[in-house]
Amino acid sequence: MSLQNWVLLLFLSALWGVSFVFIELALSAFDPFTIVFLRASIGGLILFGFMKVRGAVFPRGLKVWFDYGVMAALIVVIPYSLITWAQTHVTASMASILNAMTPIFTVIVAHFTTKDERLTGLKVFGTLAGFVGVALLVAPNLEGGIRFEGVSQLAVIAATIAYAFANVWGKRLSVYKAEVNSTAILLISGVILFVPSILPGILPEILTGTDMSFDAVGIVPILAILGIGTLSTGLAYILYFKILAEEGATNIVLVTFLIPVSAVMLGVVYLGEKLYAHHFYAVLCIFIGLVAIDGRLVRRLKPAKS
Repeated sequence: MSLQNWVLLLFLSALWGVSFVFIELALSAFDPFTIVFLRASIGGLILFGFMKVRGAVFPRGLKVWFDYGVMAALIVVIPYSLITWAQTHVTASMASILNAMTPIFTVIVAHFTTKDERLTGLKVFGTLAGFVGVALLVAPNLEGGIRFEGVSQLAVIAATIAYAFANVWGKRLSVYKAEVNSTAILLISGVILFVPSILPGILPEILTGTDMSFDAVGIVPILAILGIGTLSTGLAYILYFKILAEEGATNIVLVTFLIPVSAVMLGVVYLGEKLYAHHFYAVLCIFIGLVAIDGRLVRRLKPAKS
């Protein structure tokens, strides 16, 4: 991979890593559905402009738009909503670490739903290592009864499972341009999320007669919403397309290793989050799992046959 694209990959990981911090800041004034709706809508509109500049057009046919609808649910509506809700009870650092389980769940889903992506011994080892890491993170919050923090961690894990199914389902859309797929998925997600996003504002007014105004929202949550929509979604996907086109899917997956690093660093520096020993052990286990599933480092270290 070229030096320029390595720099872009690091920048992309930072954009996706900071999304967890943006969510934390936005939650001080907005409910989870509103954040996800605005994120998808702003990002979708930016990508729509990018798509038009490149001269791309949407495909036609009910089947492809049905596939887009399923993808919108699996890759945006369900996981974004679960992760954003979860961050009302867990830190940005914790959410980002658990989110790194996506490739691990993907190999499991792919094994049972495809014929050409079966589990190997190395992938099984990587999967087990990842689950050990998750257990280290989740178990302390499930002791002595279920608490909101433990349930929220499980919600992030459920989000990664949705991502895993999306990665498999998305193969049927691979014949279309990546920017077209992402634009359609984000815009559909915005439509799906519109009603849930306005309900929190409508229901209190109906039940109590109180008008929910945005006068007291504050500038920080608004900037966080703009940041997650423009930077962590719109700009991030544009960089994703560029790296994907020039370096391929095998190299773009490296961003999975980097997102938790940037998210944890930003969470500690800007949100004052604390990390404990079991967090580092969990990260180590998950990273070992990702390295095993990726396989490239293992293949390079393996002695060549004479």
